[in-house]
Amino acid sequence: MRFRSFIPVLVVGFVLALVPSLSESKQLLGTFIFAGVYAIAVIGLALFSGYAGQPSMGQAGFCAIGAYASAIVATKFNLSPWVGLLAAGAMSGLVGWLIGSLILRLSGHYLAIGTLGFGIIVAALLKQWEWTGLSSGMRNVPRFEFFGDALKSEAGYYYLVLVILLLVIVLALNLVRSRPGRALRALHESEIGAEMLGVDTATAKLRVFVLSAVLGGIAGSLYAHYVGSITPDTFEFTISVEMLVMAVIGGVSSVWGAALGTAFIWGLSQAIKALPDVLNSIVKIPSITQFELMIFGTILILVMIFMPEGLLPTFTRRKRSG
Repeated sequence: MRFRSFIPVLVVGFVLALVPSLSESKQLLGTFIFAGVYAIAVIGLALFSGYAGQPSMGQAGFCAIGAYASAIVATKFNLSPWVGLLAAGAMSGLVGWLIGSLILRLSGHYLAIGTLGFGIIVAALLKQWEWTGLSSGMRNVPRFEFFGDALKSEAGYYYLVLVILLLVIVLALNLVRSRPGRALRALHESEIGAEMLGVDTATAKLRVFVLSAVLGGIAGSLYAHYVGSITPDTFEFTISVEMLVMAVIGGVSSVWGAALGTAFIWGLSQAIKALPDVLNSIVKIPSITQFELMIFGTILILVMIFMPEGLLPTFTRRKRSG
C-alpha cells in the first residue's frame, strides 16, 4: 500500500482522535464506540458480499460467536480480555471455515438463506448451553486492560476501538488492491469468467468468508467487553439485516463506503430514538422501533433506486465526472 493511500486513513484517524477532547459526553462517545464496533463487522461483510459478490445474512452469528468466546475466556478461565479478543477471532474464523466449506457450495439467494439459517442456529444454540448462561446470557464481562489499568473511561475505550477500526480499514484496503482482491472483483463480475482467468473461486470465496467471520468475531468481542453483558437476543438475525443495510447504503463494494454507511445508519438510529414523545402526537406509530424500521426501509429503497452503488461511490463518481 503506497503512502498516498495512507493519507485518507491518517486524516480520518486524526479527526476522530479529536472527538473526546471536543466533547466529554459519555452518550456521544458511546455512540461513536458502537458505530466503530459495527463498522468492523460491516467491513468484513462488505469484503464478502460487496467485493466477492456473495450474499450473506449471517454476520451477526459470527459476532455472537466472538462475543461469547471472548466473554468465556475472560470470565470462566480468568484470562486477559486481550486473550479473549484473540480467541474471538480464532473461534469465529474456525467456525467460518467449517461452515464455509459446506455452505459456499450454494449461490445466490440459496446462499443468503443458508447464512441466515446459520445465524438463527447460533442464537438458538447459545440459549441451550450452560456456559453461555442460557437465555439470560453472561454478566460481569471485564473491560480490556492497558498497562494494568482497565479501560473504564469512555474516552479510553473509544481510542481502543478507533485504533482497531483503522487497522481493519488498512488491512481491507490492502486486500482489495492486491492480487487476491482483484480475484475477488473478477469473482463478483462472473464466477465462470474468473475461473477461466485461472482464479480458484472456491478457495477465494472460502478465504474471504473466513476473514469476514474473523472481523465479525473481533467486533463481537469489543462489544461484549464494552457493554459488560451479552445475551443471545443481542445478536438476533435482524442485526445481520441491519448490517447489510449499512453496507448497501454506504456502498457495499467500498471499504470506506461500508464505514460511512455504518456511521450514517447508526447516527440516524440514535437520532430517531432521541425524538421526543411529541412524535406520537403528530404520527401515530406502534413503537419507536417500528418507526425506525420504516425510516431505514424507505432510505434503502431510495438509495437502491437513485444510488444503486451506494452513497460514497456515487458521490465520488459524480465528483470525478463533474
